[in-house]
Amino acid sequence: MKKLFSLAALAVMFVACGNYVPKAGDAPEVVAKKCLDEFAKGEVKKFANCFRFKSEDKKKEFIEDNGEKAKKFERIGGIKSVETKLSYSIEDKARVKILVTFKNGESFDDNVDLIKINDTWYIERII
Repeated sequence: MKKLFSLAALAVMFVACGNYVPKAGDAPEVVAKKCLDEFAKGEVKKFANCFRFKSEDKKKEFIEDNGEKAKKFERIGGIKSVETKLSYSIEDKARVKILVTFKNGESFDDNVDLIKINDTWYIERII
């Protein structure tokens, strides 16, 4: 029984380690980078952990919509890298400039707005 419990605990830890969730103390640019890295890997459900939703239905809708976007990015070769730079951080709001480079050499830059809730930064929107 002890071995079974230990195995189950190890399995839970293994799964949890691969799932980024913003933590108190993470800087806004770190949250943006790690979250966008999840999206780049096609991990849309993990990417959704970086946002706050009013309901589970909104979260499911977000996952479906962004699953299609992730597939589109994969069709053009996938994302090679994501670079982030903090534009500003004032109290509970921050903006991070991102540069996304695709494996085919194309790239685009954008901004990510973050909001701080209970000392933890979450993506509010990508503009």
